[in-house]
Amino acid sequence: MSTGLIERDAQLAIATELLERAVAGGGGLLVVEGLAGTGKTRLLAELTAVARERDAAILTARGGELELDVTYGIARQLFERRLHEASAEERDRLLAGAARLAQAAVGSDADVVFSPETGVDHGLYWLVANLEAEGPLVLVIDDAQWADVASARFLLYLARRVDSLRVLLMLGIRSGEEPADPGLIHHLRAQADRRVVVESLTAAGSEALLRGTFDGTLPAAAIEACHRVSGGNPFLLGQVAGELVTSAPADERALLERINTLIPSEVRLSILLRLGRLDDRARHFAEALAVAGEGASTTLVAAIADLDPLAVTGPLDELTRAGLTQAGDVARFVHPVVRTAVYADISLGRREELHAAAARALADQRAPVEEIAHHLVLTSPRGDERVSGTLREAAERALARGAIQTATALLRRALAEPPAPSDLPAVLVGLGEAALRDGSIPESIQHLGRALELEPPPELAVRTAVALGTAYSAQGRIDDAFAALEREGVRLGGAAQLRLDAERALLANWIRDTTTPPWRDQLLRDFAALEGRTPEERFALVQAGLFVSFDRDGRSDAAVVIAHKALGAGALTAEFPVDSVAGAQAPYVLVMAEDLDAAERERVALFARARDHGSISELLMASFISGQSALARGRLASAAADFEVALDLALTLGESPVGLRSVAFACTWMVEALLGRGQVEAARTVLAGAEALDAFERPELVWARAGRAFFRLGVEHDADGAAADFLAFGEAALAGGYEERGALWRVWAAPALAAAGAHERAVALADEQLAISTTWGAPGGLGTAQRIRAVVGDPAEAEARLTEAVDSLRRSAYKLELARALLDLGRALRRDGQRSRARSTLEESMELAARCEAAPLVADARAELTVLGARPRRAMFSGVDALTAAERRVAEMAAGGMGNREIAQALFVTEKTVETHLHRTFRKLSISSRRQLPQELRAV
Repeated sequence: MSTGLIERDAQLAIATELLERAVAGGGGLLVVEGLAGTGKTRLLAELTAVARERDAAILTARGGELELDVTYGIARQLFERRLHEASAEERDRLLAGAARLAQAAVGSDADVVFSPETGVDHGLYWLVANLEAEGPLVLVIDDAQWADVASARFLLYLARRVDSLRVLLMLGIRSGEEPADPGLIHHLRAQADRRVVVESLTAAGSEALLRGTFDGTLPAAAIEACHRVSGGNPFLLGQVAGELVTSAPADERALLERINTLIPSEVRLSILLRLGRLDDRARHFAEALAVAGEGASTTLVAAIADLDPLAVTGPLDELTRAGLTQAGDVARFVHPVVRTAVYADISLGRREELHAAAARALADQRAPVEEIAHHLVLTSPRGDERVSGTLREAAERALARGAIQTATALLRRALAEPPAPSDLPAVLVGLGEAALRDGSIPESIQHLGRALELEPPPELAVRTAVALGTAYSAQGRIDDAFAALEREGVRLGGAAQLRLDAERALLANWIRDTTTPPWRDQLLRDFAALEGRTPEERFALVQAGLFVSFDRDGRSDAAVVIAHKALGAGALTAEFPVDSVAGAQAPYVLVMAEDLDAAERERVALFARARDHGSISELLMASFISGQSALARGRLASAAADFEVALDLALTLGESPVGLRSVAFACTWMVEALLGRGQVEAARTVLAGAEALDAFERPELVWARAGRAFFRLGVEHDADGAAADFLAFGEAALAGGYEERGALWRVWAAPALAAAGAHERAVALADEQLAISTTWGAPGGLGTAQRIRAVVGDPAEAEARLTEAVDSLRRSAYKLELARALLDLGRALRRDGQRSRARSTLEESMELAARCEAAPLVADARAELTVLGARPRRAMFSGVDALTAAERRVAEMAAGGMGNREIAQALFVTEKTVETHLHRTFRKLSISSRRQLPQELRAV
């Protein structure tokens, strides 16, 4: 393979093999690494040429050390031009489906809701998929170590799914540079299908390069010296050679002395010397290009340099002949080292002038506000209120995207400008919110308090007071938080006061273990009497419903009434901000109160909104509600599928409180559902993943210990270990001061304690839960508590207690729990010699367990029937019963009429994953078409 590259054939061959595989349909990630100047960019260029020969579409981007704060800057470079050049019809096709969410990153669609947890990365993935539908696609990102955090996160999201597409993702990463987010770059490296390291040239390689440059006229001693001073770095070697071409002494001794002075710092100096030899227009163009950044249009650079756009060819050609820039569609330096050298040499005053000119030029071109602000932040304050306004707008977008440091820098600069008096509160609020999210609580309190002193308009005042209350709470200053919320509520009055009173109640609901404000209960009772006619009333009703649900003395019928008023016939789900978990709290109350049909209706609406907006948080909440409802009904396969989706989504939220709590609960409930089906190895895998996260040691993930306890008790028969885990879960709930009705830890812990020999404590916990469940009044939870009390108590009382449990459970939707109670009752009846009644009871248990796909429970019921001398039919878990949780979920969605692409977009998976699940489903069900799915699924 002859390419003109020196000592790079092996790397090129490895990369070409991966390219061929991607073109054939098996996409992948190639990482090309090397120190600055070793030739990774040249290797990527060669690979790009090879890809073009294979008729692959090429999209390119390049990171820049001066553009790290431009959110989704890499994504914009990749796709913005392609979308701009597309016809309206083609653009609609490329942005169809979930891909429309990409507009928040690469477009200016104001209708796209965007936040750190909205699926913009999901949208960008589907934009890539839509582009790939036209043919093989190669995405080339050089200097990826300088990718902004949002773009790096997208690249990782894509890399984990690219194997299902005809897409090769090629990343050039410069070694020895500190990325914006080292963790993301580390994960990208780890995700690579192949990594190619571009080393410095050997002595032979340096000789080959230099002999080509000097046509064999450079003495061997000089070649050796050039290799030594450059370290074999091709870029530095080329710079040394360039200096010698223009000023090489004729005497060999003098030549060697000259070479020895050309150390890397001198090479950088030589760049500036070459620039200094050029005319003013070329120098001004180079300075403007250094300020504009990689890939800037010549029109933009000309505007910055105050040159005629039609007269830039001359300066650009002059720079190219000097070896400083390279020819192409856009203006580029030959290497980032050149740009750095040129930029650093510009005087501070001149640099600010150029950045100001860049901001004006970009504004004239209607560029995204972030790009304009990137330059404005590098200028000194001049009292221009318009500058402050632009910086604030860019900061708000950065804050929404999770770019906290960028937002803070922009807002501080806006504050220094300074802003117009009418804009000052908003700037202070933005700074306060950024500091709060960054953990700088004292600074947050300072900015937010000052903003409230300025008495901002109501909407901003509510936002400010809520943030200030949160900041005070984070410092443990609960009374100050209550006072700030109350004081601002009284000042504003009306709907704003109700909104802030609801925030006070929300805070009071979660600190009940430390203090109970004297006004809390009355305030929440007042909320419960509201009709739910406005968003503020509905939010207040959510707090009232949660209060009733989490209170030990709460009643389910009252909670249901409040929850329905809060929901407002769908109004609550529609009006809550995207990604707000509060939108799912009222449906969760319905699940806890066992109004499962109503909860399911709300889950469908929440799921639809999550899919439309690409909201990870809302899809997570919808999956939890669906999973808990399915688990309660005994639909174990559906429950496991829901919790599998929830776990995957929760993991994408990282170290956020919502993410951590969701990971822990998803692990626990998924393990419960899997073990209920007898899928021991699948449950073991889930727990191994939790252990890899150190979930069983970290307090914020303590809820995952309940999942491990299920496994310890049911599989490993470690009653002591299971009891310890269940009790740790319970202690966390008690410390939080609430009754977690979706996780009855006392019911779980009591059998483990009894098995460990701690009978008195087991009975005490069972009695406690029975009292709580009796007051709550929901029949499923009551029957469950009654069953456990019978199991751990006096065997002489078991039959009567279990009969009560069965009666309660028959009035509920808890079919699996009913099957368990019937099994326990059948055992008690058999021991009491009531064989006929025992047999009918056990047969009903076995039938219900089979409908729930609860293989272990079926086996237990059969074993009891066998002891009675019966010969029960063997329930064969085949067909639908044999489907995995994920296969079941995909099959249900396909049976409902959704196409493969729709399913993939809704579940945040790849289309290939959906195809794989359906292929396996067809095989297990012995069908050949998705048209047969509805009938097969209805049969169970």
